[in-house]
Parts: sequence; C-alpha cells; structure tokens
Amino acid sequence: MALYRTMVVGTDGSSSATEALLHAGELAKVSGTEKIHIVMASKRVERAEVQMAMADIPADLDAHPDLDASDRYVLARATEMLEPTGIPTETHLIADSAADALIYVAEQQEADLIVVGNRGLGAGKRLFLGSVSNKLVQHAHNICAVLVYSCDD
Repeated sequence: MALYRTMVVGTDGSSSATEALLHAGELAKVSGTEKIHIVMASKRVERAEVQMAMADIPADLDAHPDLDASDRYVLARATEMLEPTGIPTETHLIADSAADALIYVAEQQEADLIVVGNRGLGAGKRLFLGSVSNKLVQHAHNICAVLVYSCDD
C-alpha cells in the first residue's frame, strides 16, 4: 500500500519550487506514489495588464497573445524534471491564487499530500510561513497532509 498514493506539487518556476518538486519526486519514488499532479496558478495580474494593453490595439489588427505560454513552459519543465522517477504526472494551470489552486486540485484528485517550497526567508522571517504555505497548513489539513519543503536560497 502506498504511503502517498497521489501527490499534488505546487510550482511557480522559482528555485524553491524546483527544489520542492525534486524532493517530492524522490519522496514519491520511496512511498509508492501512483501519480503526481503539478499545479501552477496563473498570473492574473499580468493577464489584466496585457488585456488592458490589448484594448488600445485597433480592432482590425488580429492580435491574440498567448497569455499562458510562459506558464505552460514552467509546467513542461517541471514534468521533465520528474520523468526520471517513472511516476506519471499531470499538469494543472489554474486561474486562482496558488493556495486555492492547490487545495482545489488536492480535493478533486483525492490527494494524500501537497508539497510546496518555502521562499528561503531570512533568519528573522523563518518563524513565519509564507502566505501560500500558511494558507495550505490552515485550510488543507482536512483534505490531506501538507509538506512545506524548506529551501535556503
């Protein structure tokens, strides 16, 4: 029986997220994980800025920027990093806050564990979790376990 049958791992492409992703892959190998769900919350602020800029473009100009291209690239890189584990992955790009996106996928996939990295905060700030980690610890405990992988940048 698998200790963590289904894992959800958050990424934003940062070094701490990458370290947490690689740790989750190692943990998945030894715990019998059947599937890893990689989650990225879309950058809604950037989208709004692009959409506002698009309003100034003449209507007859056929301009349709791919607002998700960089997010899909980060997810593809994360998938590549986990390939050596041999564990199937599925990516999720969700237009929501990071914590809410992770909680949503964990609920939908009946996950056993959510893994996220910290930001490598300085000594004075280490007493407090980041906003995503804090929200996960506070609100995901009734869904599954949460592992905040501590990385020092």
